[in-house]
Amino acid sequence: MTVDNEISEFLKRYNRATHIGDVDTLKTCFDENCVVDGYCADVRWRVTLAEYFALIEEYPSNEAQGLEDSTEVLSVDQTGRSAIVKVRETSTPMQYTDYLSLIRLESGWVVTHKAYYSKQPPPV
Repeated sequence: MTVDNEISEFLKRYNRATHIGDVDTLKTCFDENCVVDGYCADVRWRVTLAEYFALIEEYPSNEAQGLEDSTEVLSVDQTGRSAIVKVRETSTPMQYTDYLSLIRLESGWVVTHKAYYSKQPPPV
């Protein structure tokens, strides 16, 4: 899989911030109008960005729990300034697969939609 260097760097930053629970960095990874929507144990669970960031702040990060970063980029499909990325995280109790819609703004790549699936029930 050939990945645009900027997307590759973006994904490293996004995955690292997710692993360590760095909300300030994560905020730079998302468009302000991003939708976070998916399924936990087949229950649809949609949250605003503010709710998503609050959840990350509320729970101990993977790093704080002593978990290895097992984030794996499964695929990247890019056309020009748009891309779809499939990422799997298996180290957490909330093992999940993300489908991230990205666009390239003047400031860099950002997530405009995060769809996900986890077999585990929602954390709240």
